[in-house]
Amino acid sequence: MLEHKAITDTADWTKTAKRWEAWWSCDLYDRPLIIGSRPDPDAVDERPAGYNGSQARYWFDSQIMLEKNIHSINHSILYGEAIPRFDTRWSVAFSMLYGCKPCFNEHASWCHEIEVADSVYPRIEIDEKSPWLYWLLNSHMAISEASNRRYFTSPVMWGNHSADQLSVIRGINNLMLDIADNPTWVKTALRQITEDQINVFARMAYLDESCGLPGTTNYCGTWSPCSSLSFDCDISCMVSPDVYREMFLPPLLNIMDTVDHRIYHLDGPGAIKHLDTLLDLKGLQAIQWVPGDGHWDIIQWIPLIQKIQSAGKSVLIYAESEHIRTLLSELKAEGLCICTSSRTAHDEEFIFNEINTFYKS
Repeated sequence: MLEHKAITDTADWTKTAKRWEAWWSCDLYDRPLIIGSRPDPDAVDERPAGYNGSQARYWFDSQIMLEKNIHSINHSILYGEAIPRFDTRWSVAFSMLYGCKPCFNEHASWCHEIEVADSVYPRIEIDEKSPWLYWLLNSHMAISEASNRRYFTSPVMWGNHSADQLSVIRGINNLMLDIADNPTWVKTALRQITEDQINVFARMAYLDESCGLPGTTNYCGTWSPCSSLSFDCDISCMVSPDVYREMFLPPLLNIMDTVDHRIYHLDGPGAIKHLDTLLDLKGLQAIQWVPGDGHWDIIQWIPLIQKIQSAGKSVLIYAESEHIRTLLSELKAEGLCICTSSRTAHDEEFIFNEINTFYKS
């Protein structure tokens, strides 16, 4: 059983909420935000029953999903402004609503593109009677109702936004050709997927209320007192800034208009070419910078982070504990959120000693 009490029952919740509220305004309550976690040394390593079941149940049974996440939450201690949230480990579930066939193994899930004849395009339309839509909504409902104020849920835990979903539906190679050969179809498809996501996400957001927790969270791990979503377009690494602005950005702006707080998941060096476009968006409050494999040393990205801060955007970054003092020295405290991890309680104490020493000096 998940024994952690509701996050809003903790003594520090009032300060946590105030720090997040200030962060969304690129402001500061008392110190930068820290999203931290470390292994729980007292956790009993009993894997849920679902781990021994079929792989299909592992990925599609909402009860097994619950057991997996409870197992994960029970084996870590969150600290700072970390928010417990549900992770389905699905990034392509929405593409199944259009006919993509799901595939999976014990480590990952993915979908095959929809096979069509040459010169034929897949139909971008959701069937309200689709068993996958039923599965998606009912799984979200079961997961939200089981929260009992212990974790947050969010619609985006079921997958990325329209461009990434279309790359699954159509196949990346086909989509790259479509962008050159039939951009009108691409724009129409992206617009339809976005409209569908707005409708389905609204139904999920209503279900999120059954968690019994105030505000909202998202896949980036932030908390907001208002409605919020995280936004992404991982396939943007494969297109030029002009194509991004013309095709991929408009549907993102449409779904951004449905919430109050917005954070963009900027993933990898290949996505940096779109940063100027994102920084020009007045309605985008924050950027999550994820350097990607082989690029995690945060010190090399200080100029990039400074650029984001200079544009008046809040930023969420990842750093080892030994780099925190350098980051505090080089970056603005306003709108800064640092994600980190510890091995022991002593490591956690070191992180906050660094912060306290810096702000007292």
